[in-house]
Amino acid sequence: MAKIIGIIGPRGSGKTTFAIEAASLLSCSVGIIRVSDVLKDTLRAWRISTTTGNMQRLADAMRDSFGKTIFADAIRKRMQENTGDIVLVEGIRGPNVA
Repeated sequence: MAKIIGIIGPRGSGKTTFAIEAASLLSCSVGIIRVSDVLKDTLRAWRISTTTGNMQRLADAMRDSFGKTIFADAIRKRMQENTGDIVLVEGIRGPNVA
């Protein structure tokens, strides 16, 4: 099983930049999973613009309809499907963090 590393921080703090740089420096297979990709993939499938507002509305609707763990469940599934030696999970935030 892959080692999982969570990258946390507020919006705009450089989580994505860190994940990309870390992956390029490591000498093993690295997968990057972005929490926001779950929302972006869903919006793209529906051909809806991936604006911040649309992602926030979708996130609220998904939590209201499917429960507070919907994103954790989706990320867990993506981690299980990842074949890297290390999985960087970028964009982890608590429920009250912007």
